[in-house]
Amino acid sequence: MFIPSNICLLHCGVLDRFRNKDYLKKCRLCEQFYIASKLNPRQLYCGACSPKSKMTKEERAKYMRDYRPKIKKVQKLKKRKEQIQRMMAAGYSHREAEELVDL
Repeated sequence: MFIPSNICLLHCGVLDRFRNKDYLKKCRLCEQFYIASKLNPRQLYCGACSPKSKMTKEERAKYMRDYRPKIKKVQKLKKRKEQIQRMMAAGYSHREAEELVDL
């Protein structure tokens, strides 16, 4: 008799810790079920199959060196956009707001 894995996990009480059953995911490579640490729709692989877990120490360090500046740049652009929106709400035109923010 075949019993689906998610029913077995529910029966054993593994998923009782979680309020949301959406954390249970199936890996695209090995097709094993795993419990995601965050509810991220872009997470497709379990920890063992993740491409990031297969990087060497040097590759991981290079990835992080390149990743951190990208995040800072995105945060800076988001902050600039918010400042422009606040100034436009205060009555400035878009061009005036951009000039004042860039000072």
